[in-house]
Amino acid sequence: MSQSDFFDNSTYGVTYRDEIVGILRRKENNPSCSLDDLESVLDSLYIQEGNNWEGRGQVQDLILSATISAYEHFIDFIKSNQGKWPCMEDLL
Repeated sequence: MSQSDFFDNSTYGVTYRDEIVGILRRKENNPSCSLDDLESVLDSLYIQEGNNWEGRGQVQDLILSATISAYEHFIDFIKSNQGKWPCMEDLL
């Protein structure tokens, strides 16, 4: 594995995990956080992904990709489990 591959994989994994933890903490600290709230964040992330007019660079693209994946995975879990929110073990 090249140093670049290691950096990419570890950056992606750390970002993904941190986002999952962040979403779980958000729900814990704000019980009114809803699926709609998460979908709104995801919509904003998709817009941010498309607004790359100034060039984010490889690392920022990787971080944004991992963040989007975490939200997609989290939202898909809720939808496929009749509204049940996941615990960390369900997603990592």
